[in-house]
This record gives sequence, C-alpha cells and structure tokens, in this order.
Amino acid sequence: MKFDEVNTFDTASENIAGISSAKNNVNEKLAPVVRVLIHDNLTAAFDEMIAIIDHSRLNAFRAVNHIFIDMYWEIGKYISNKVNRIGWVN
Repeated sequence: MKFDEVNTFDTASENIAGISSAKNNVNEKLAPVVRVLIHDNLTAAFDEMIAIIDHSRLNAFRAVNHIFIDMYWEIGKYISNKVNRIGWVN
C-alpha cells in the first residue's frame, strides 16, 4: 500500500464515522419531536375515547331518565285510579 492509499482509507473511515455520528445527532435531535408527535397522537386518541365514553354516558342518563319518567307516570296513574275507584281521599 502506498501512503496516499492509506490516507484515503483513513479519510473514508473518518467520513463513515462522521456520517454515523451525524445520524446519531439527528436521531437525538428528532427524538423529542417524535415523542411529542406520539404524545399528541395518544392524547388525541384518548380524547376521542373519552368523547365516546361521555357520549355513551349521556345516552345512558337519558335512557335512565326516560325510565324514571315512565315509572313516575305509572305511579301517578295508579294513584289516580285508586283515588277515582276506591276513594283514597280523606
């Protein structure tokens, strides 16, 4: 090997090491950005799931409220019938 060939080999090795180092620097700089993007995506996903739960909860409250109204109506009808038929009035 000649001197120039050794120098070229060493320079190529340094370039490869430099590229690897630069790649690591980019990865280190991008990692927080990627974490934020993942966090934002997860936050958005959880927000959507919470919205689904809240919507279902509201529908459940409405259904239960409807059932209670029906129950109170039936109780009122029962009392009204008793008052009219049997005379539950003092």
